[in-house]
Amino acid sequence: MLYAALAGIPANLCAWFNILAQAVPPRSTITFLELLIGAMITDRGFVTEAFLAITPRRRWHAYYKWLESGHWSWVAVSLQLCRLLVANFAPPVWCLIIDDTLLLRASRKAPGVGTHFDHSKKPNRPKYIWGQGWVTLAAVIPGQSIGKSWAVPLLSRLVRKGGNHGKLVTARVLLRVVRGIFGAPRLLLDAWYMRAPVINYALAEGMAVIGQARRDLALYAPPEPRPAGKRGRPAKYGTKITEAVVNTLQETRSFMFIYGKGQGVRYRSAIVLAKFLGGRKVRAVWVRMEDEQGVPKAWRLLISTDISLSATEIISGYALRWAIEPMFNTWKNSLGIKEVWQQRRQTLHRWVQILSTAFALTQMAAVHDPAIARQLAVIAPWRKESYPTAGMVKRGLTNLFRNVSVSALWDRKHRKFGTATAGKSANDPADIDNAA
Repeated sequence: MLYAALAGIPANLCAWFNILAQAVPPRSTITFLELLIGAMITDRGFVTEAFLAITPRRRWHAYYKWLESGHWSWVAVSLQLCRLLVANFAPPVWCLIIDDTLLLRASRKAPGVGTHFDHSKKPNRPKYIWGQGWVTLAAVIPGQSIGKSWAVPLLSRLVRKGGNHGKLVTARVLLRVVRGIFGAPRLLLDAWYMRAPVINYALAEGMAVIGQARRDLALYAPPEPRPAGKRGRPAKYGTKITEAVVNTLQETRSFMFIYGKGQGVRYRSAIVLAKFLGGRKVRAVWVRMEDEQGVPKAWRLLISTDISLSATEIISGYALRWAIEPMFNTWKNSLGIKEVWQQRRQTLHRWVQILSTAFALTQMAAVHDPAIARQLAVIAPWRKESYPTAGMVKRGLTNLFRNVSVSALWDRKHRKFGTATAGKSANDPADIDNAA
């Protein structure tokens, strides 16, 4: 089993394991890789599932003690994941997304649990639910098109229900952690996070912000030039942008492939002053999607702090934000985040970060090298997809790593993964004993 695994492990995956292993102390490397690989090949969020998926070298309580009180930082693991993304993918501009999701809980003692307003408006749920709120910072891995782009979770933080710690404060904390790693990225926000504290902080960090705002947002035209010799303070704002003023703007119709399908788009654009940003110049795009009959839907207002972007670039750029919604669905259901349970907040953060890193590695392996991904993926004969998905790659990794001793694949001397048996005979009894 060990040599079959060594023969099938992609070289890029081994290199990624080596880079991530640098985020933890040397004594914790094998334990970290065991739980990481176990999380990659399971579909439930329990630590026990990851423990049983591999051939562990220690008993259960040793892994739990390492998660709870080990001397390592889950933030350092997240930063190493960010550097791994930057080193292996080179989009023209990195797109980061901040959004939140809810995990339902029945316990009254779970960390960070409380009453939250449910924005999903599902018919079988009340407006307020009991659970945990998570704010996640994700990065978009570019694909061949917007529909084939993926979002991977970089860092997630549990929202505190007590004290002066809301989702806006949490969003700024996440942005501060990844400061300077992605250069000058674009930050994609939904209407809830399009607030001055988050936008101003992102602008101070050198980011451009694109997001959907309220349609009744106070926007003004630039003021007229002040006549020479006129006394008094110059006007800060010009005419207010009302619905009547918007209707006077030129409407453009275009066909764009966004939100997973091609559809007609009608939009109007103008450079205006945003009052909630202290009169900062922004580009506002009023956009309407068309239904299947070509009838336009309700107006949406998109705001971009980068006024050099065109209206179509803003619309297609904001469409990338939708990638986090299927990511949350896979994150909670296929990866098992909704089943994660730890008694302490710190332990919960650590285990969620390991699960998120495992999810990110699977997504990266599916799009980094298509040739390697096709060899690794387990594709059913009736599937019509011409490209391997992350789920197919995960099944291939399951066949590769199931019940394999991770410690036998780790070279302690050179601190490299997949080279532990280099230079040894395939019939070495010691190596065979280390395999599952």
